[in-house]
Order: sequence, then structure tokens, then C-alpha cells
Amino acid sequence: MGAMEGSIFVKLVAVPMCVALLALLMACVTRRWHFVSAMLWAMGLAASFFIADWLLRGGSEAWWPTDVTRRIPYFALLTALIAGREAICRETPTKLRFAELLLERSCISLLVAWQLTGLATPQLVWLSIAGAVLLLSWTCLALSLPIQLSWLTLGTWALVAGTTGGILTLAGSASLGLVSVALGVALGCIALIHFRWRLPAWQSAAGVLVVTLMGLVLSGQQFAELPVSSAVLIFASPLSVLLLHLPWLQQRIWMALVVVLLSTLMLLALAAYLAQPVPVVNDSPPTSNPYADYYRK
Repeated sequence: MGAMEGSIFVKLVAVPMCVALLALLMACVTRRWHFVSAMLWAMGLAASFFIADWLLRGGSEAWWPTDVTRRIPYFALLTALIAGREAICRETPTKLRFAELLLERSCISLLVAWQLTGLATPQLVWLSIAGAVLLLSWTCLALSLPIQLSWLTLGTWALVAGTTGGILTLAGSASLGLVSVALGVALGCIALIHFRWRLPAWQSAAGVLVVTLMGLVLSGQQFAELPVSSAVLIFASPLSVLLLHLPWLQQRIWMALVVVLLSTLMLLALAAYLAQPVPVVNDSPPTSNPYADYYRK
């Protein structure tokens, strides 16, 4: 392995994996305090994405980057801060706590949509739609995550994040694609550990994943060549884990594995197909001047 390949491996695989594993260790140590464990869990995942972005795309010159696509890791860290409140709300649900949590999610959703729809026209419509979709998906996953086969849930999210990196690269943004792959690597490592040992507060990854995925997809749509249809399909793919609520799938592990992964891959494959660049066809007829034909090419 050459120096270049080794550097990419360290930035893309080794560092995000080590950060996520360190956070998991801290979460397991503090599992007695469920809300602390959940916040550390989510913070570690967001930190792995933050550090991977910093290593792969270069350090930012300011704490708040001028490039809005570089602000996605900050949104992930902000989302991780309220993971502890989500854990408390799951343990002792009350209407007041749920209302506060919904307000916090709404503020973060609107902030992400506002920052990443600056080039959209009309911006207010795009902001409203993106904010509403983010809030709905976040709440749906946070409240409806299946407890059974939770390792499959994390593995599916890892597949979504990794494949989204390839789709973003196909759409003309290799930098966004690399950081998305780094997030997928961190989630995949966690899923493998979760397959063997049940990890505490694993549901706290939902908010970080949804906000990060929305940031990447909106960035690819606004600042690259990702079509809206591909963006919709990518963002719908993590919701396939909700199929695990079907009782007949919960009793059949291999069938659940096939159904969930196949539905996710179908959505992502269609998104990749729609994101392919359209070839430019030159239909101009040749002229009698060879120099004009040469420069026309």
C-alpha cells in the first residue's frame, strides 16, 4: 500500500472507526446513566464524522466555515447534544418533554434547511419542504425504531451512508462522497459490534444519521448535480428499517435481512441510476472548414 492509499485509509476508515469505538466504550461505562450514555453515543458518531470531514477536506480556517457544506458536522454535533433528552423522553414520556423535544428538533431542522437551501428558488418553499421532511423523518425514526434486530437497523444505516457517498461522487461531489463513506464505515463498525454485544442507547444514532444525511443530500442537490428524484430516494432508504415492525419478519431473521436490505438497495440503486450524468451529444454537422470543426470539439 502506497503513501497515498495509506493516507486515504487512515482518514476514511481508521480514524472514524477509532473515534466511534472510543465513544462506544465511554457509553458502555456510563450505561447506568442512560441519558449520559445516549449523548456520548451520539456525540461519538458525530465526532467521527466531524474529524473525517476535517481530515479529508482539510481544516477550516474558522470555527464557523464560510462554505455551508462544511457546516454539516456542526449540525451533527448539535443534534448529538439533545440525544440525552431523547433518552429521558423514552424512559419517562410526558407531553411537556415531548413538546420541548419537538421544538428543539424543529429548530435544528429549520436551521439545517435554511443553511443549505441558499441557492434554491423559491427559497421559502424549499426551506419549508426540507425542514418538514427532516423533522418528520427524524421524529418517525426516533419514535418508531424497532427493538428487534437492532443490529440490522445500524447495518442498514451504514449501507445507506456508504452508498450515498458513491451516489454523491457520481453526481459530481467527490468530497461529500468521501465523508459520507467515512460515516458509513463508523456505523458499519458499530453494527458489527452490536451484532455480538447489545450496546446501550443505540437509538441515539437516529438523529445524527438523519440530520447528516439531509445535509449531504441537500448539499449534493444544491451545490452539485444530484437530481431531486435521487435525493428523495436516498432520504427514503433509511426508513426501510421500519419494515421490521411487521410481526412475520421479527420471527424470521434471514427473511427480515433479505427484505430490509433488498428494499434499501432497490431505492439506492434507482437513486444512483437517476444520478448518472447525462452525456453531451454534439449534433452540429461538419463544415467545409477543418479548423472550425476542430475548435468546435
